[in-house]
Amino acid sequence: MGDNGTIEDIKLEVGDQPPTVLGQIPAPPIGMLALQSTVQLRMRGYFDSPGQTATEAVRLLAPDGRELFRWSWWDEQSERQRAGVAPAPDSQSG
Repeated sequence: MGDNGTIEDIKLEVGDQPPTVLGQIPAPPIGMLALQSTVQLRMRGYFDSPGQTATEAVRLLAPDGRELFRWSWWDEQSERQRAGVAPAPDSQSG
């Protein structure tokens, strides 16, 4: 999609099925650490949205389609528990 890659919102599938892409945006021209933070913040927004259940992960893809970084609902939940922050009010069950 973009020269710097793509950030995708995805729904994970079971087994060997590829994830379902729910949305995508071009990755901004910033460094890798900033891109990882962008992915995490995007997932955090979905995690904090009451009733939101479709997006299960946000990932960063290189221009050639390789996955470079992924932050999932479960990563966000684990990070919040580690930091002592309460889970989102409408938490997904696992």
